[in-house]
Amino acid sequence: MAMAGGRNPIEVLEALAGPAWLLIRDLATSPVVPADPAAVVSPVADVAGEYAAVTPWRYTGLSADDFAFETGREVSGLEYSGKGELFKRVTSVSYQVTAQLAGIAQLNLALIANSQSTATIASVAGKPAYKRVGLGNYSDFKRYQIALVADRPSGAGVIVEPAPSGRSRPPSVIIIGNNVSLTDDESELEFSSDDPVNAEVTFSFAPLTGSALGREYGDVYEETPGTIA
Repeated sequence: MAMAGGRNPIEVLEALAGPAWLLIRDLATSPVVPADPAAVVSPVADVAGEYAAVTPWRYTGLSADDFAFETGREVSGLEYSGKGELFKRVTSVSYQVTAQLAGIAQLNLALIANSQSTATIASVAGKPAYKRVGLGNYSDFKRYQIALVADRPSGAGVIVEPAPSGRSRPPSVIIIGNNVSLTDDESELEFSSDDPVNAEVTFSFAPLTGSALGREYGDVYEETPGTIA
């Protein structure tokens, strides 16, 4: 379609921008697929202007670099002389989220270290209270569910929230992983005087038993512009 100036409205409404926010919960607490993003984080701001995570979900907090979502696939076929590879089929698929954790606190440290032991130690005379994260041996990775939330830029549609918020905001796009664990990549905390301490962790998706066909690994949700009832 020829355009004589202006913007294509479809392009505007489909734009997506960073930054992104990551929410996480331990899969062992309830190994079921969230019904929708509202089961992860409230779509309506509270009186303080915050979008509260739904228990037991939590925000991972600050990040000092960009998040990334990756998809992959392996394909095989039969090789024929003079014809090349025919009858190709997809033999496996993969999904990964690479997250940046700059909120250096107990739960994030436990996630980075795949710790099997955490504790809160009360203050006593002459000593402060502590939150402890154990660094020990482990034979497997803990499993989680994650949700990556990013907003469309201002002008790419509007969501109008009901009371007590009454806010207008851009729609969000939410990626939910049903069953994820850390990959075997190393995580590093670098203590530099010029940069914030930040750890990069990569989550690999796995299918969740009992998930609907075609949704085994997770879902991507797009909020539709409009007014929330």
